[in-house]
Amino acid sequence: MLMKQVMPNVGGIYGIAVDTMRNVIWATSAAAPGTSTLAVGDSALPALLEIRLSDGKPLRRFEMRTDAPTTSPGDIALSPNGDVPVSDSQAGVL
Repeated sequence: MLMKQVMPNVGGIYGIAVDTMRNVIWATSAAAPGTSTLAVGDSALPALLEIRLSDGKPLRRFEMRTDAPTTSPGDIALSPNGDVPVSDSQAGVL
């Protein structure tokens, strides 16, 4: 319920990375069976979320689209320069 209050159309949270140097939390989100707060059509809303660490304010949302029939962003890495690669176990891409 916390993410519902912070940002609309957020499903399950599958990965989190905290970037204290840039005051940002990165999180991956996707709708999943049993996610009661989303409509059926929302299952195509996988995203990478950027949230300000100090106050929880949503900053940006990056919709994640691939040519794969399903996509599920998951693990996140945080590079020293601030890049945020995200794995997608359903589409098999990074």
